[in-house]
Amino acid sequence: MAVDILYQVRTPTQGPMKKPTPADQESIPLASIATLILGCAIPASNEVKTNRETFKKLDFVGSFLSVCWLIPILFALQEGGSQYSWSSGEIIGPLVGGIVALITFIAYETWLQNQNNSREPIFPVKFLQDPVQGLLLLNVLFTGFAFYTSIIILPQRFQAVNSVSASRAGVLLLTFTLTVPVFSLLAGIVLAKKPELTYYLLIIGTGLVLTATACFSDLPVDHAISNRQYGFEVLMGAGLGVLSSTPYVALKMTFPERDTATGTGAMNMLRAMGGCIGLAVCDAMLSSRLDDDLPTVLSGNPELIQIAKESLNNASGFSADQLMLVRQVYGRGYDDGFRVMIAFAGANVVVAGLLFLSTYRRGGIDRIVAAVKASEGQREPRTVT
Repeated sequence: MAVDILYQVRTPTQGPMKKPTPADQESIPLASIATLILGCAIPASNEVKTNRETFKKLDFVGSFLSVCWLIPILFALQEGGSQYSWSSGEIIGPLVGGIVALITFIAYETWLQNQNNSREPIFPVKFLQDPVQGLLLLNVLFTGFAFYTSIIILPQRFQAVNSVSASRAGVLLLTFTLTVPVFSLLAGIVLAKKPELTYYLLIIGTGLVLTATACFSDLPVDHAISNRQYGFEVLMGAGLGVLSSTPYVALKMTFPERDTATGTGAMNMLRAMGGCIGLAVCDAMLSSRLDDDLPTVLSGNPELIQIAKESLNNASGFSADQLMLVRQVYGRGYDDGFRVMIAFAGANVVVAGLLFLSTYRRGGIDRIVAAVKASEGQREPRTVT
């Protein structure tokens, strides 16, 4: 709960059109309270060890390589077509370098996995060799696209298009943020009694997210906030709520116990990675729309164009008609970003369907759980060098 509070109190005011104001500082006491709750909730342990044996298990090289490939690729996706052309060296260099670093990362993780030592890969490649495990991780990756873009892009849209304050934008997002934990709890209750429904819920959750994403891609660009937007938030919150808990239930059933911790870490990493990629894509679509439409709306005035790109908090110099047209351009830019997200949400529905089919071909959940337990019992002890 505290982690959710920490995340939600800091996101609504982030974005390119929002500069720090005294209103932003309202989140500081809430974040402090959430941190205190989190600290009290962590169970005490009498066996905290930070010795050499513990550090020997850490994959420092893999951690470094994971950063080396992700940051350049995100930079290229975000700045390509906006700040720099796709054919420029500023984009091609990071993109090629990121791809090379990604290949190096996969090769190193594969090599480390095959070594008979105590060091554990940050991302075991063996997860991708099993169809069920690989598809489950892919499902989490695509879910990150929808989660991050919704919780960050929507408040930005409220501020830029509907001209509300940062605090008001956070309030308008409450429909979404309150729906997520409710449906996450309901999904957990259902799966606790009927775990065989796991992959049915994945299909339902991804379908809801796809529907909500399509709705968000066609929001009106008028100044007034459409009432139907709250219904779309409920759809997105319900879908993401189901997808917040269900993959972890599936992980518990399909991953051997020895890989549960690593698999959970991989899921968290992939969700954040998908979210970062989604935000970079949405930002690139918004920047492209601003570059294309603002010169026409503002009669090619370079000073006003620059102000409109940086922040809409300072509306001095704009006429009422110009400001209205600029906000409409922002609205079309955000709609463009959600239209791209439809492709990833649709792919996630396909992934959920493939997960269901893979499980069915293996004889169902019960057969998979039995096979995992059997492999766990047959596992030979690993020699530490």
